[in-house]
Amino acid sequence: MTEETRPNPQNPYISCVVKASAGCGKTYQLSRRFLFLVASGAHPLSILTITFTKKAAAEMRERILQICAQLLQDQALAESFDQSMAEFYRQEQINTKRSMSQPLSASQTARTILSCTQGLRVNTIDSTFLEWVRKFPVESRGDRKQALPPNLDMATETQSQRIDRLAWEKICFDLFDSQPQKKMALTPLELEARVQGIQRHQTYFWLSEVAHGQAFKPIPSPKGYETLPQTWPELIAAMVIPLKNIIEQTSAAKRDLFLTALTERSVESLQSLRLLTKDFKVSGATIRGKKREALAHEISEVEEAFAAFRDGQRIASLNDIGSILCRLFKGYSIYRDQVKHQQGLMEFEDTAKGCYNLFANPDAQGARFLIHQQIKHMMLDEFQDTSRLQWSIFRNLANEMLSGEGLEQKSGTPSTVFIVGDEKQSIYGFREADASILLTAAEELGERGVKEIPLNHSYRTSQLVLDLVNQVFPPFWNDFPVHQTAAFSPNQIAIPNYGTIAVSPLFEDVNAIEQEVSFVAQYLKDQLSNQETLVFDKATGGMRPLEPQDCAILYRASTHVPHLEKALRDQGLESRREESRGFFDRQEVRDLIHLVKFLCFQSDLLSFMAVIKSPLCDQAEKPILEAIVAQKGAQTPQETVCSILFDLEQRGSQFAKTLLELMNRATHVSPSELFIQIYHDLNPVSLYKTSFGGTEGLYGEANLQKLLDMVIEQENQNCTSLQQLLQFLEEKAKEDSIGASSPSDRAINLMTIHKSKGLEFPLVVVIGLGEAWEKRDPYWVKNSSGAQTGLSYVGTQNDRPVDFAPFKQIYDRVLNDDRDENLRLLYVALTRAKHHLLLTGSRRADSRKEHGFLQHLEKSLETLDAEQQALGDVSFFYKEISWSGKKTMIETSQAERDIDSHRPWHIPQQKPAVQLEIKTLAPNRLLTKPDDASSETNHRFSPFATEAGTFIHEALENVVRKQAIPDEEQWSDLYSHGPKERFQQVGQMVFEEIHQFLKSPLWQSLTQIEEVWPERDIVYLDGDKLIRGTIDLLVREGNKEFSVIDYKTSEPQKGDDLFEYSLRKAYDQQILAYVKAIKALYPGAKVNGAVCYISSNQLVYTHQEYQSQRLQTKETLGFSLTPKDKSES
Repeated sequence: MTEETRPNPQNPYISCVVKASAGCGKTYQLSRRFLFLVASGAHPLSILTITFTKKAAAEMRERILQICAQLLQDQALAESFDQSMAEFYRQEQINTKRSMSQPLSASQTARTILSCTQGLRVNTIDSTFLEWVRKFPVESRGDRKQALPPNLDMATETQSQRIDRLAWEKICFDLFDSQPQKKMALTPLELEARVQGIQRHQTYFWLSEVAHGQAFKPIPSPKGYETLPQTWPELIAAMVIPLKNIIEQTSAAKRDLFLTALTERSVESLQSLRLLTKDFKVSGATIRGKKREALAHEISEVEEAFAAFRDGQRIASLNDIGSILCRLFKGYSIYRDQVKHQQGLMEFEDTAKGCYNLFANPDAQGARFLIHQQIKHMMLDEFQDTSRLQWSIFRNLANEMLSGEGLEQKSGTPSTVFIVGDEKQSIYGFREADASILLTAAEELGERGVKEIPLNHSYRTSQLVLDLVNQVFPPFWNDFPVHQTAAFSPNQIAIPNYGTIAVSPLFEDVNAIEQEVSFVAQYLKDQLSNQETLVFDKATGGMRPLEPQDCAILYRASTHVPHLEKALRDQGLESRREESRGFFDRQEVRDLIHLVKFLCFQSDLLSFMAVIKSPLCDQAEKPILEAIVAQKGAQTPQETVCSILFDLEQRGSQFAKTLLELMNRATHVSPSELFIQIYHDLNPVSLYKTSFGGTEGLYGEANLQKLLDMVIEQENQNCTSLQQLLQFLEEKAKEDSIGASSPSDRAINLMTIHKSKGLEFPLVVVIGLGEAWEKRDPYWVKNSSGAQTGLSYVGTQNDRPVDFAPFKQIYDRVLNDDRDENLRLLYVALTRAKHHLLLTGSRRADSRKEHGFLQHLEKSLETLDAEQQALGDVSFFYKEISWSGKKTMIETSQAERDIDSHRPWHIPQQKPAVQLEIKTLAPNRLLTKPDDASSETNHRFSPFATEAGTFIHEALENVVRKQAIPDEEQWSDLYSHGPKERFQQVGQMVFEEIHQFLKSPLWQSLTQIEEVWPERDIVYLDGDKLIRGTIDLLVREGNKEFSVIDYKTSEPQKGDDLFEYSLRKAYDQQILAYVKAIKALYPGAKVNGAVCYISSNQLVYTHQEYQSQRLQTKETLGFSLTPKDKSES
């Protein structure tokens, strides 16, 4: 298939599976296809768009809105859109010969989408499944006796971990001293590791059990094993003749010993005497030369029997243990489900199982019909991250859609399926993502006429880097496509072919890791200080010098990161970890926690030694450590520490004096008082700021302030002892969910390869390539051989058969899967780079790990005619393509930017977006004066009016959604500054106000109406303005009668008229914009608009088009109805 004959994935009339390599513009394809689908006649709300993360879904929605805005403002772009749509329409008429409605114009398409934006189905997989399960709880229950309650909350990561622990403790209690436990002979830790191994495949396990009745798949025994004896003595007895023949040819000195062992039927004796090896082979040292040749038949007979027996025994043991472990896991899962149900929780895996039941249950036909009625087109993004269970759900949906292929829908276009992904970027195997699913989907849907479309032109990466990519991967993947940089025209490519690639030597010294990161830091410093190191800036269309934020250092695991951060600091380079975590990995945070741990447990020498090594200590650490070793055993640890500190104090150490005072105070003050004393007496902020220097010093300062705030906050949550505080900090450290503070954007980015997915950087460093990336003993393997799928237990190295080919085939899949997962990680890492690459690795000489990718990368770079370069005393391979143009490129013309009409699947070079005047419907933007700044406003919540308003809005939303009202802990999470005591007072007032309002007749009348929507997002085009906002409560009273309700927690001064106050605050303008949005969404509808004052329980109409039957003007409800003509004026 050539580029000229390849179908265009944006064609709304065809279904396709797009295999898009890195940087090929998947988001662009999806967003453009969405618009073309609407232009072809599809209703925007009938298009289900699924992507992997909330962030990606938000970006997709924003991209669609931005294109709509551009189509309404940019005439040339609209004409180009209309031409493309006309060509799609013409091709479809030629291919199908069917009658079709004319497509919408670009402006009609944009306005149609903008009028429906609040209902667009651009979601994550998890949120979509959750919506279906909550909507159809009975149909999705499967074999459960009771349906899932629709108001279950999603479990947090911490809650899931607690449930894991409760279930495991229950399993251990039931299993203690039981027969299965004795049979397995596993320690509790070994047992837990194996059960958790099944947990990593839990949806595959569940799906296999549903499909085949059981999820455990035994490994077949060696051929003839069933006919062999059952014990080693019996086997030796059966082999006595060939063994005697072999023994007869041994030396006279050993012959009698061998015969005695043979008589005793002892395989251990035959091995210890070296007739047999540990692998049950006849020893070449005992029988060799011509004697071995003469005994070839006997030796072969013995070795085959012994190997078959040994491997058969091992397989039988693996199958027995695997069967028991699977039964344990089922019990573990059942108990987890019980705990979740008791706690009112569910997990995303539960929603996937529920949706599988929904689409597989014959009795759920009605529910499926309703889903299919709503969804006519399905677009699935990042499909390589899909699991088998998820695909089984989408496959049912896709098959139903495509079963009507060729039948014209009321929308004017047949149902379509669009799947885009890249198996080379499937790196979430630990989340059960299956890289082979994309191939499976292409094959299965291909039978229904779905077209497969490859995209391999990158708009991200220069050809130099892609040339390396094209060298690295084909030896491992035979079908690896050739990657090329995309072109806008024959004379202009997307990314200039300029850049550098460097591959370091393998550092193998004792300090190999330190040498590697030191080389990286020095290399980056040289590149950043060289004004000739340039990068292409898409925003300006020109070249500019490399800056720190252009650089990213990627790694498989974070073990090197502390060394890396130090090496960068030593070179004066700022860095920032991007995992959204890492707070408890920061040196200053670790040191302070060690200090507090020592003050709490003053016999903890390890914590004391950690403090001594930190910048907090003003003494050399070596003499102190020597003193500890010298006094060890003579005194208690606490006496040893006190003795050393007293000695240092006598010699004038201020640190020792301060630490002794803190030790005395630790048991008499609260945690926050102790921390404040530490910050005052030891001044850690200044110490770390000076020690780190530069922006790193500012990081340290910000993180220490964050730690102090955290301690004070916990004390306000009744964490009143150091033990409680340490327990809290340890739990937070395990979660690793708190991000380190960052005061600057001009810093080198540090992140895992997983975190870098979807990002791009002008310069990328990949470290840790010297050793094979992490391989955990898998214990389990997905076994799809034969008709039944399931999990097979493969145990550890010592448990496995040695010479059994069928087992080797099964286990080789594990090794191949591990290798391919690591190759995919490498592919993702390399393709994050725009121009520059540095690849490094280290491996200690005594390391037992296999070599990593570094040597292969070096050989691949050599094929590109790389040369040797030197940095200090380190020699490395280096390839460069120099930039010969100007540093600032001239802006290209519109014609050069436009897409080639013969290649409509290419992405046009990104143009600066047409700037629309966007009016955000937030109170602070529309009010004549912000509520807090207005002298006419009742300041009962001051200075926390914003926090109070946010909290009340969330509480009322939760009540409408039948979810729990936020609690005191969530109120505390809103605190950021100001007097803490006042914040707590405001909190009490907020909770009282919420409860009073929920009891009011006004609230009862609002919520008794059948159709109410809380927090309804709206986006629509009003003239030349894009109006965006959120309606607090939308009420539907009739077929086309709606009321827009906007909550206000502000109040006028006592005695002031609420309606006049609403006009002065411009609330009526805000309500009018909301009303217009609803009228655009529901043409012909009558819409009322009102302000709901929470404190006084007043509903004030600012816009009225119909007489409400439910929300009537009643004095008892405190309603105030404005005249229609007055509101319109």
